Amino acid sequence: MISSIKLFVPSAYAEINGMTPLMTALPSELNWTVFRVPALGNGDAGPVKAGFVGEKGLGVKLERKSMVEWVLVEMEKGEWIGKCPQLSNA
Repeated sequence: MISSIKLFVPSAYAEINGMTPLMTALPSELNWTVFRVPALGNGDAGPVKAGFVGEKGLGVKLERKSMVEWVLVEMEKGEWIGKCPQLSNA
C-alpha cells in the first residue's frame, strides 16, 4: 500500500512523511494523535482497526461514522497519544 501511494499520489506521500517529524518534535506536554485514513465511505459504523502504516490486517476503507466513534473513544482512552496510527474498518 505504501508503494502504491508513493507511486500514484506522491503529494500525499510527501505530506505524510513531512508531517510526522513535525508532530513528534512538539513539546511533550501536548497530547496529540495524527491518524491516517484510507478511502472514506458513508456506510454504517463498524469496528475500527488502528495500527501502524504497513501493518498487516489494516484495510483500505473506513466509514466516516466509524472514524468519529474511534476518535471519541480515543479521546477517553488515550491509547494512541503521541503516535500516528492508520485506521480502517476491521
